[in-house]
Amino acid sequence: MFSFFKRQASEPIQVGGVKTESRREHEIAQSLTLHSGPASVAGPGEPADNDSIVESLSAIPEYTSILTGVGNGFLVALPKHLEFAIMALEVGPKRALLYFDGKSNSADLPKAVQSVRNELVIGGFDVAANDRMCTEDLIRKLVEDFKKRPAYLGQSASNSEHKKTFETWISLAWQEGASDLHVLPSGNTSSVLIRVDGELEPLPDGHGGIYTESHANAVIGWAFGETAQENSNSAAMFGSSENIFAMLTPLQVGNTVVGMRFQTIIGVQGPKIIIRLYDANQTAIPLDQLGYSDSQIELLVEAGMKEKGLVLFCGVTGSGKTVAQKTFIETHPSNGVGAIYSLEDPIELPLEGVHQIPFQRDLADPEASSREFNLHVSSIVRADLDGVLIGEIRDAASAAAAMQFQSTGHFVVSTLHANKLSGIARRLTEEKSWGLTRAEITGPEVLNLMIYQGLVPRLCPKCKISGTETEAHKDVAVRKRAKKVDPAKEISTTLDILSRNFGLSADRFYFRRAGGCPHCKGRGTRGRTSVAEMFMPDETWLQLTSVGDDIGAHKHYRSFSDGDIESPDMTGKTILEHTLYKAALGIVDPRECRQFDGFEKQFK
Repeated sequence: MFSFFKRQASEPIQVGGVKTESRREHEIAQSLTLHSGPASVAGPGEPADNDSIVESLSAIPEYTSILTGVGNGFLVALPKHLEFAIMALEVGPKRALLYFDGKSNSADLPKAVQSVRNELVIGGFDVAANDRMCTEDLIRKLVEDFKKRPAYLGQSASNSEHKKTFETWISLAWQEGASDLHVLPSGNTSSVLIRVDGELEPLPDGHGGIYTESHANAVIGWAFGETAQENSNSAAMFGSSENIFAMLTPLQVGNTVVGMRFQTIIGVQGPKIIIRLYDANQTAIPLDQLGYSDSQIELLVEAGMKEKGLVLFCGVTGSGKTVAQKTFIETHPSNGVGAIYSLEDPIELPLEGVHQIPFQRDLADPEASSREFNLHVSSIVRADLDGVLIGEIRDAASAAAAMQFQSTGHFVVSTLHANKLSGIARRLTEEKSWGLTRAEITGPEVLNLMIYQGLVPRLCPKCKISGTETEAHKDVAVRKRAKKVDPAKEISTTLDILSRNFGLSADRFYFRRAGGCPHCKGRGTRGRTSVAEMFMPDETWLQLTSVGDDIGAHKHYRSFSDGDIESPDMTGKTILEHTLYKAALGIVDPRECRQFDGFEKQFK
C-alpha cells in the first residue's frame, strides 16, 4: 500500500540518484524505486541509471513504439486519469523503459506503474529496473505524436468498434432482463453469457455469444480503461495478473440508466469477467411486490418501529439483499426526519434520505483498509446520527462497526453471507478474526431482525404445464441442477412426495415448459420472486444461541409455525416452506424447493 501526503514546498531532495523538487516528488520516486522490478542490463540508448528529471525530447532514447495509453491502440491500456502520467517505451525487441510524472497528484500512480511493469513482464518484455521521472508535458507530446503514426491509427479505429461491441452486450443483456453478464475464456475463444431468471444462457447476439479471446479481452480492456469510475477501481488498469473490481460508468439503455459492477477472477485460461447489471435510478420496490408474505412484512415494519438494534438481510450472492435493504431503509420511520448514513463498498443504488459514503477496500493491504474504514466510523459516530447502513459485514472492521453503532442506541442495517437463519449466529462468530462472540451478539436488543432470503423464478403464466397434464410432462424443462434426470420421471416423483407428505394434489402445481413461448422469450419463466424466513429473536432463542445450541434455537423458531403448508402465515416457517407455498399457488415450479433443502422429510 502506498501512502501519500499533501504536497509541501521544500528544497530539492536526492533519492536513489533522482533529484526531486518537492516532498511529493520525493515520496513518489521513493515508492517507485522500492517497488521496481529486478535489474536489467542497460542497452544502447538506455541510460544506466535515473539521474535526472527528463524534460526534453532530446533526452528520450530512440524507440519503436509507445506501449501504454488510453484505449486499445496500446499494448497496456491506462485509465483516463493516468493517460499522461505513465509511459512505457519499446526501445528494442521486447525491451522497455518506464517513465512517470513525479508531479502527479494521483494516489494510484505507484500502484499503476507497478501494474504496467507486471503486464509488460507477463508479455515477455525485459523492463529496465529503474523507472524514470519526467514531466506530464513530455509524455503528452510523445503520446500525441505517436497517435499520428499509421500503426496507431489502425488500432485507434478499432476502439470505436470495441465501444460499440461492449455497449451492444450490455444493451442486449438488459433488454433480456439479465442480472449479470459473464465473459468466460476457454482456449482461443471466449463465451459471453447472461444470467436471466437465475440461469446462465448465451448472449443473443446472433452468433451464440462466441468471440475470439483477443477480441473479447480488447472489448473488456476498453470498457475498464474508459469507463471505470475513479476511486472505485481496485487496480489502475485491466490485466490478467490479479483480481480486480470497479464500478463502471452507467450506460443509457432505452429509458433506463444501467449501472454496472465489474469484477474479474483470475484463472488458468485467463480472467473471467462478471458484470452485475442494475437500474441505477431504481426506486424502492414495495415489500409485497418483492414477494414477502403479509406476516413477514409485519415483522419488517415492526423492526423499523424499534429504531435500534441490528437488522440483517442474509443470503447467497444474487439473492436480492441489496434491493430489499434499499426498500427497508427508504421506508424506515426515521427516513426524512432523522440522520441516516451509509458506508458502502461499493455504492450501487442511490438511497433516498441517506447520506451515502463510498469506501474502497484495498485487498492488498487489509490493515490500511481497516484504518480508513475506522476513520469513517469515527466520523459518523460524531455526526448526530439516528441510523447507519453498512453495505456488508465481511471483516473485523465492519463487524466491529455494526456492534459499535447498535451499542450506542442506533439502528443498523446490513447484509451478511450466511446459510439459513440457523447459520447466522455461527457465521458472525466462526470467523475468529472478526472478534465477535456469542455472548456479544446475543445481548439484549443487539439483534433486532434476521432475514434469510433467496430468489426463485416465476413461471410464465402463458405456457406453464399443470401437474395433471401427464401427456405434456415430456415437455417440462430439465432443472439446471438435474441435467441427467428424466423430467417426466422427476415430476412423477415430486408429485408423489407432495401428495404423500403434505396431502397436496397434482392439480395444485405447475411446471416450467422447455422452450417456453413468445410471451417469456422461450424460457418458461418471467422474472423472480423473493422467498424468505425471518425471526425477531426472543429471550429463549438468545439463551439457546448464547451457549451454542443452534439446533435447540432452530426448534424454538419452528415452534411458532402453524404447521399448515397451505397457510399464508410464514411465522416460524422455513424458506423451503415459503417456496412450496408459492408453488401450491402455481407461481413457481415446486422443484425450486430443492435449491434450499430436500422436501422429502416431514416438517416439524
